[in-house]
Amino acid sequence: LADPTSSTELYERGLAISNLTLVSDVVKPLFGRVIELRTAANNHDNAQRSISAKFRQGSPLMLYRGGAQLEPVAECVMLRSAQREIQLKLNKKLDQNLTVDCHNQNNQTTTAEQGTEISTTATTYTLIPSVTTGVLHSLTKFISDSASWRGAPGERILHYTYRALPMSSVHHDRKLHYILDELNDDQKRAVSAALNKNRPVVTIQGPPGTGKTAVLIEIILQAIRAKQKVLCAPSNLAIENIITRIRNYNEQCRIGMDPNILMEDELKEDHNNYKQLVEIYERLVSEHLNESIRLNGYSSAITKKLMQDGKRLKDFMQKNVISEKQVIFCTVSSSSLHSLKRFGFMADLLIIDEAGQVMECATWLPILQSKRCVLCGDQHQLPAVLQSTTAVAQGLSRSLMEILNQQFGSILNHILSIQYRMNEKIMKWSNEYFYESKLNAHQSVANITLSEISDINEKSVINAPLLMVDTQQKINKEADEFLPEDQSSKSSTNKIRNRPKKLFFQEQSYQHSYRNINEAKLLCVYVNYLLKMRVQSDHIGVISPYFAQVELIRKMLGNSEISVSTVDGFQGQQREVIIMSLVRSNYKGRIGFLSDERRMNVAITRARRQFVLVGNGRMMQNAKHLRTLFDCIQKNGTRINAEKFTSLLRNAQEEKKADGEQ
Repeated sequence: LADPTSSTELYERGLAISNLTLVSDVVKPLFGRVIELRTAANNHDNAQRSISAKFRQGSPLMLYRGGAQLEPVAECVMLRSAQREIQLKLNKKLDQNLTVDCHNQNNQTTTAEQGTEISTTATTYTLIPSVTTGVLHSLTKFISDSASWRGAPGERILHYTYRALPMSSVHHDRKLHYILDELNDDQKRAVSAALNKNRPVVTIQGPPGTGKTAVLIEIILQAIRAKQKVLCAPSNLAIENIITRIRNYNEQCRIGMDPNILMEDELKEDHNNYKQLVEIYERLVSEHLNESIRLNGYSSAITKKLMQDGKRLKDFMQKNVISEKQVIFCTVSSSSLHSLKRFGFMADLLIIDEAGQVMECATWLPILQSKRCVLCGDQHQLPAVLQSTTAVAQGLSRSLMEILNQQFGSILNHILSIQYRMNEKIMKWSNEYFYESKLNAHQSVANITLSEISDINEKSVINAPLLMVDTQQKINKEADEFLPEDQSSKSSTNKIRNRPKKLFFQEQSYQHSYRNINEAKLLCVYVNYLLKMRVQSDHIGVISPYFAQVELIRKMLGNSEISVSTVDGFQGQQREVIIMSLVRSNYKGRIGFLSDERRMNVAITRARRQFVLVGNGRMMQNAKHLRTLFDCIQKNGTRINAEKFTSLLRNAQEEKKADGEQ
């Protein structure tokens, strides 16, 4: 990431959370200064309502003031999150205007057990991934000290990976007594390979809907059964599911989190020294509240001694707790990775989930901590985000999983080939374009449609699993009147002579992004139609590559529970029906964001029963992946022009109304 001055592209890539307000500020024994932020109550961004879908616990973040133009405030680490709240540990304060308020209403000192509610102000904040801390900075520091990694447990894995040592091609994976009943043969083979001690590294490719999470759970459960210690870096959305299911099968399993975010409750309940630690930090807060000390930072000898005592005691407590864990969940970007050995945790097996989204070099630090490594993910979905074109050109955006698959192929890679999510017609383009037609839809989902969960007629064109509404032609007056009025379109005038006639579904450049007003209006008409046909709101997802279009659609839908997000922000999720607005529609054939074929793969494979593409078919001819998608819809789905589509919706609504009156 480059140092941002505008957050627009970060929003489009699902990497920013805005409209946050500061609600509490407290000093805690384990973390030091902790603040809590809350999203605005009227924010309808589903991805923001589920903060954990964007950032993991332990993620290094930067707190900014403002929304469009960003002013840096503080470096921080995410501790935990709920639907609208996020708790942050402050590491480095950059802006003195984020005040520390350590007094309660009775003017008493705020201790580790007391929080301070801060009055709500008009100031709003934005969170994005840190540009000055994180995995690359931790890696640079770690690698520069060769004594810290020479002879590390995972050094041989890297030698195998980069052919410094020969990789064996014969492994003899043995069959296991599997714990989960639902595993298919591909999943079982992947588990057996992952647990084979003769394999230093294994990659498991899990295309959308193929049950990758179930495989991870089985691997962890089998490793625990074999009395191995596991270091796991799961995806944001999967972590709670993984932990819950592990405990369902093994209640006694000792699970821990990143030492940077070790949960207070565990130490409060299980460690005799916690009370002593609280007393140290109460004295530290009391000393720090002295005005002369506050002006000069932690400058007094007493304060420094208290800080040293607190750190020493905290490390002792953490070592006691962490060394007993069987499984630790940690992010690849955590600065505590190289401290695990110091805390007495030596991993036998490392599992990195969503490894296709992790930069090659970012995997080195966690790999060095373990004797063996399993990389799970899909290199055909969105990669790591890099704003530096130079870094991308030099290959920094590539993942280690992608490199291993290219160099070793099936020797290391195990692909999961049965998908349990979507209708086979929705799957078809991705299957042929990315996965060499190796995927098969399970019989339980192969023919599922919207009519089974709604009032839509089974034989209706609108029930098609794969549907494109082609906007390349102007619609007639009657169809135009069927679309809701939008005042923002009236201000658009063409004052430049000799410019080609404006398209009816014309893109607009808007705040460093793009939007298409009439395309958004048409999409919203279909959303409202689905709701009238009794499709549940939480079954509908609306996505677009451009944040300006996402904002426009949210505004048009009003106070709705419909999930509206960028493609990047929707990765890892699914809905019964996904409606995608392509946005781009111009005479020059410029497609912008759509040029990344993996973005389209993610978009389509979020849908279970129906994928609807609203866009200009002519524009799709300018890129190979879009052209093949257009052809796939022509052959296996339904392509309909916007005018006919609005007519169908209008007639369907009138028929339903007539049926209701009878």
